[in-house]
Order: sequence, then structure tokens, then C-alpha cells
Amino acid sequence: MSIAPMTRIYMVGPSQARERAMALLQSAGVVHIDLPKEKISRIADLPELKKIDAVLKALDRYADGDGISDDQIPDDQLVFRVESLLHRLSEATARLAHLDGLITDLEPWGDFDPAHAEELRRHGLYVNRYRAAQKDLEAVKIPQDAYLQVVSQKKYPLFFVISHRPELEVFHAALLGWPEMGLEQARREQQSLTQQQEMVRKTLAGLAGRREAVKKQYREALNRATLEHGIAALHSQEYLFGLEGWLPAENESLLQKTVSDSGLPLKIEMRKPSPDEQPPLLLKNNWFIKRIEPLLKLYGLPRYRDIDPSYFFAPFMILFFGICLSDAGYGLVFLLAAHIMEKKLGPKNPALILPLRLCQAFAVSTIVVGLITGSVFGYEFASRQWILLDVSVGAGDPMLFFYLALGLGVLHLSFSYLLGMLQAQNFQGVLQKLATLLVLWGGVSLVSRNIWFTNA
Repeated sequence: MSIAPMTRIYMVGPSQARERAMALLQSAGVVHIDLPKEKISRIADLPELKKIDAVLKALDRYADGDGISDDQIPDDQLVFRVESLLHRLSEATARLAHLDGLITDLEPWGDFDPAHAEELRRHGLYVNRYRAAQKDLEAVKIPQDAYLQVVSQKKYPLFFVISHRPELEVFHAALLGWPEMGLEQARREQQSLTQQQEMVRKTLAGLAGRREAVKKQYREALNRATLEHGIAALHSQEYLFGLEGWLPAENESLLQKTVSDSGLPLKIEMRKPSPDEQPPLLLKNNWFIKRIEPLLKLYGLPRYRDIDPSYFFAPFMILFFGICLSDAGYGLVFLLAAHIMEKKLGPKNPALILPLRLCQAFAVSTIVVGLITGSVFGYEFASRQWILLDVSVGAGDPMLFFYLALGLGVLHLSFSYLLGMLQAQNFQGVLQKLATLLVLWGGVSLVSRNIWFTNA
């Protein structure tokens, strides 16, 4: 499977030719034809421009600070990176404001661990905090079996009471709730958040040096929005219409020829997809890959700019099926059944054709593996010299089949991790995939050593 390159097209023409123009576009292979009238609601508030503009303003604020360089982030990820940093900074600022209030509240009480008070509660001894309603504590009365301790004599005295009652009601005093943490713990979190805040600011200051890359994205988004607004406005014109869509790049000359031969006064502009656009996925499959297309769609299709894993995925899946069944006789029956069903049911239900061809590929793999291992309907042949890989119990070595399957599995996983490294967004992602690959091969080496080199 290969992903066809796509081209963005825009068409303008007289209103009376609109229906014929749409037919021309469809005949040339244009997909996702969009009527500009439907686009106005999507682009009216220009969310992308607002987002990039907010990022630029944020970078301007930190342009004069001492920054930490972060060149590993690609240009197309800058806006997302700055947005995430600003979000972290906002969360840290809000949390620091909360901690400031908490520390101010706790300073008169000194440092204590709320967990200790909870432990006392489990043993039937309750400690409650209070704020007096008057400066004079004379009006505050507590039971004789309770203990009162004043911690502050400022504007309104603060005190705590130890008693055997869960929430002792004290007249002329307000019961205070227990804080989420102690004073020192709050100060440590405050210090940690302040350091994180400073680190985020330095990172933003470092990214401020790459404002030109963000400005380039802003200009591209502005030009695109301006063009879309212009095309969208055509629907309100009495004499003109506008259409847009996606065309396989190989059909560009076909579209130009089709429009030229039609004789219609149409204006067409074409461009390559911009980095932030996701064109529709058009698959170009050869005869082999087309057979396993139903299976590939179950796992999900790649995105437009992703590496296509089909040529690595298809051979392994077909081979693994053959290894699982591994009998030439049953494979032949499977092949004949799939072929007959395709001939009988395919013309009536075209959706069955590809799954049945996938079954035929599985059947051929089963026949090949069955012949290699000498398995035909489970029959035990007396003469076994023709068998390339004898894995039968007694006459052969069944473990050879196990080692073969294990080796192919490791090879399949290795290809997967290598493809993951090629598609990683940053160096950290590459290192993660590489580490997993090294762990895999390290485990394979240990198993191989225990199997083949124990007596060496």
C-alpha cells in the first residue's frame, strides 16, 4: 500500500456552469469537494489565527529574558509546545496563589502535620481550630473536660481545643477547617512550583528566539484564511461560484485537460498541502497488498504524512497464518473454497471480494508452509527425505518450528520499533524506541545463549 500525494485545488467560474464544473471535478478524481457556503461558519472566528497570535504575544513578553535553548522541537510543533508551556505556567500561578493564602493562614499556627490530628481522631481525641469572634477571650467558654490553647492574640485570637467531641461548639468563636497540608509542606511545594515557574519562563524565553518560525505559520494561516474567506464569499455573488477539493497529484494534467476540453470559462488554482493540513487518504495498492487491505483497515490506516507500514506488515501476517495452520491439504481445501465463493458470491456482493482474496493468500501461505514441513492432512510419510523442515514428533524436531516462529516474531517486532523510530516526533521518542529494541534483543540473546550455548 502506498499513499497517493494530494493537491489542493480551487475553482472559480460562472454560476450557470456550476453543475457541469462539479461533474468535471468528480470525473477527474477530485474528492472532498467543498461548497464555500458551508465553510463560513467554520472560519468566521478564525480560531487558528487567534491561537497563533496569542502564542506570538506570549513569546514577545519573554523575548528579553534569559532563555534555555530547545532546538529539538520542530517548527510545526512550536505553537503546541508554547501553548502547553503557557498552560503549565497558568496552572502553577493559580496554585501558587492558593499556597500563598494557605501559608498566610498557617503561619500563626506554626508547622504541624494534619495527619497527626487525623490519627488522634481515630483514637477518640479531637483537635479543632477556632477563631474568636471578639478580641476578648472572656466570652469564650469550653466544657471542663476540654483543653484550650491560644496560638495568636492578634486582631481576632486564634486557638485550638482538645476534647472528646468531634465538632465541639464553642460560643463566640468560629470553627476552622483543617488545612490540606502543614506549613513546611506548603512552603516546600511553593518553592518547587516557583522553580518550575522560573524554568517554564526560561524555556519560553528560549523559544522566543524562534518567533520568525511562528510568524511564518501566522502568515500562512492568514493567507489561507483570507483565501478561504474570498472563496466563501463567492456563493453570495450572483454571477460567480467557487469550489475546492483534493486531487491526486498524478491527475493534475488530467484535470487541466478535462477543463480545457470542456470549453467552460473556469479558473483553477492548485497548491501542495500546507504542513497543518490533513488531506484525505487515497491508497494505491498493488495486487498483493490489495488482498490484505481488509486486515489492514482493522488495525487502522496511517495518516497522510506517516510512513506506510503495509509492506512490512503484510508478509508477516500472511506468513504467520500459514505457520499457525501449516498443512498443505487443509490449505488446498481452504484455497478452493475461497476461490469458489469468490466466483459465486463476488458478482452479487462486491464487498466480499477482498476478504475472499485475503483468504486465498492465507491458503497459499498454508500450502507452502505445509509442503516445507511435510504436513498433508496430518499424514505420516514413510519417506521423509523431501521434507525441507521436518518438525514432526519422533522423526523430526518440533522445536525447530518453535525457534522459527520465535525468530520471525522478533524480526517483526524489530521492524515495528524501527518504523516507530523513523516516525518519532523528537529525539526522546527515538531513544525510547531504541531502548525497547535493545531490551528485546538483549532478551533474545539471553534465551539464545541458554538454548544453544549452555554446553559451550
